[in-house]
Amino acid sequence: NGPASLDASTFQAIKPDYKYRLVIALSTSIQYGRVVVELADNFCSDQAGNLFTRSNVSHFIVRF
Repeated sequence: NGPASLDASTFQAIKPDYKYRLVIALSTSIQYGRVVVELADNFCSDQAGNLFTRSNVSHFIVRF
């Protein structure tokens, strides 16, 4: 319940284990703000069952 929402159905693996795509919708009722997106540990696994491990660069900040 903040200035943004994430549409999980848009999640795509562009380059597995490296590059992903997802849609974050920013609220039109807020003039400026900051959204921090961070991937959770073990939020998914590959076909072999290896769990995702979060690294120091598994987050980003969107300022608007």
